[in-house]
Amino acid sequence: MAIYGARNSMWAPWADNAQDTDPTKLPAYGAAKTFGELNKVTDSPNFNEGSMPGDDQIVLYEKHFKDGTVDAESVFLPLTDAAKMLGASVDEANGMSHGDDDDPPYIGYGFITHHVGKGKHFFQTVFYPKLKASPSAEDFETRGDNINFKTDKLSFRWESPVCRKYKIKKDCATESEAKAYLAELFAGTAKVPGLDAAQAQQAQQ
Repeated sequence: MAIYGARNSMWAPWADNAQDTDPTKLPAYGAAKTFGELNKVTDSPNFNEGSMPGDDQIVLYEKHFKDGTVDAESVFLPLTDAAKMLGASVDEANGMSHGDDDDPPYIGYGFITHHVGKGKHFFQTVFYPKLKASPSAEDFETRGDNINFKTDKLSFRWESPVCRKYKIKKDCATESEAKAYLAELFAGTAKVPGLDAAQAQQAQQ
């Protein structure tokens, strides 16, 4: 089915003193906030891979997620929210300043997509558990004969948490179900494929 749209872009910083040390859980998050009206998200994963030939064929092959980038664009992102993700200095009266000592926090980021095909509609939750923001390239131009709108954009370094679930997606029958699952991911109550088995194995030890 074709992607018909994307919406409900949300982010949350890792909770205070959160430690990414438990292989059976996602990191803990603080309160989730809107990222603004979602315009576009582009992710670009990088992988470590290698192969070994033997007897005139490939006998070993491994491919593992290394890191990546996620570019998130919104119609309008308030400076106060951008600063929190970038670790920049900000106050409402005087704006935001970037410094070479800025220390961006880790965050979780997610949204939902709308799919359609053969007369059927469904929604999908998309979630990145471990991102760290960095300023993205900007360009500015004067108004000419045509009006060209530009988005507010942040680029994120994309990493895998200790639990090794670096991207989570779930098909949902309704938009409300997709929003609810996204909220559960931020709250730490969502059932994540692969993590249930890890938790059960740890409980048996």
